[in-house]
Amino acid sequence: MGLSEAHAEWLEARGLDVEVAARFGVTSFGPGIAFPYIVNGAQLYAKVRDPRDKSKTRCTPAGIEQTHLWNADCLQGTPQPGEPLIITEGEPDAIAIAQAGY
Repeated sequence: MGLSEAHAEWLEARGLDVEVAARFGVTSFGPGIAFPYIVNGAQLYAKVRDPRDKSKTRCTPAGIEQTHLWNADCLQGTPQPGEPLIITEGEPDAIAIAQAGY
């Protein structure tokens, strides 16, 4: 699995590096882009966003309630005192922050 050309173009149009998104496990899922929610190394579910209409999101498997932070595993052992903790509104925002080196 990976990103379709159309989804890669959608990410790039927003200034996001497709390779960085792929490192976070972002993939195409039908007409949507899937952002995996991984907790303790295991994917619990994915939030699927339709790039044509950002108000249309769903979780897979169906019926799963979103109750976790995206990329939460990065918090294990961090931040250290004096290091910043950056919380973003959405998954693409988090990818942009990672892309910027945080």
